[in-house]
Amino acid sequence: MENLTMNNVYALLQKIDYRLKTIEQDIHELKEEPELRPEYVEKAKRIMKQKPNTYWDR
Repeated sequence: MENLTMNNVYALLQKIDYRLKTIEQDIHELKEEPELRPEYVEKAKRIMKQKPNTYWDR
């Protein structure tokens, strides 16, 4: 098992922050759309099917 260091925690927080920013951008774009575009629906389905660990590790 890997020892958890402050650098590891910081790196994970940076990944989470990046993912949150991309999700916020997607939400902002969705709010501007009068109807959901098919690519957003497909993207949401793919994300929901993935395990949380594999999603954050990208």
